[in-house]
Amino acid sequence: MLHAREKLSPSLWEEITPLLQRHWNEIALRDVFGPVDIDKDAYGRADASNMLRVYTARREDGSLAGYAVYFVMPNFHYHSKLVAEADVFFLVPEERRGLTGLRLLRFADRELRGEGVNVIVQKVKVAHDCGVLFKSMGYTHAENVWMKVV
Repeated sequence: MLHAREKLSPSLWEEITPLLQRHWNEIALRDVFGPVDIDKDAYGRADASNMLRVYTARREDGSLAGYAVYFVMPNFHYHSKLVAEADVFFLVPEERRGLTGLRLLRFADRELRGEGVNVIVQKVKVAHDCGVLFKSMGYTHAENVWMKVV
């Protein structure tokens, strides 16, 4: 598997869109948010302002197998800290055997650290808890999130 940081180009959007749909079908909180409705313009603005990081996993033939996407900016409470907050990460089920997902996340960690990021924040869904993976990577369970439809 080949890993890279990629810009959110029109061609990458075209490749990512079917994976985003698979991702949504697998783990989305449909009862809270409804159908996926991605604001491509907002992602484009984040990418243009250097606040977006897209790390990809590609098969040897170049086809996209997964992604890890982060928003990177100084923290509002600790302005001297550069924080990478995970937006989404996904690996197609047929590539989840072995260490493929772990290698993608480790690659992203190394790249973010190399850019001066001080803290990386990962999120996991309760119904798809992979916290044991993050714990094995040295992450600390720091917070739970609660949601309410209003």
